[in-house]
Amino acid sequence: MTSFPCGRTTLARHSSDELGLLATGRSRVHTSSVTGHEDRSDVSTMTRETTCHRVELYGLPAVIAGRRTLEVAGTTLAELASALVVACPRLAGPVIDPATGWLNRGYVFVVDGRFTRDPATALESASEILLVAAQAGG
Repeated sequence: MTSFPCGRTTLARHSSDELGLLATGRSRVHTSSVTGHEDRSDVSTMTRETTCHRVELYGLPAVIAGRRTLEVAGTTLAELASALVVACPRLAGPVIDPATGWLNRGYVFVVDGRFTRDPATALESASEILLVAAQAGG
């Protein structure tokens, strides 16, 4: 799974002709003599907006990380969990399973006041996110 940094990431998809030229070390740039602008009509560009989220850590995750908050990017909890491991590799193993990139049993996210372990949970730019140890009892 790819982790994107906070901010905007632009990815260009190149045509097969252009990929062949790139592989040989040559490039193709069309310039219009009238406008002076590069013609990139055969290249599609995709921009992905990523939002930085402040994740508050409680209990063992905070102790392991050695801090109470981490800033990471993601549009879903699955992306966020992977980004947490990149930001703090010590979480891999005790809190986040390195094989799956998802929370180990006993840990849960709290998103905008709702407890969840659903990796597909979408995150809004203003989402409040906590990572806590799930505790039994009452």
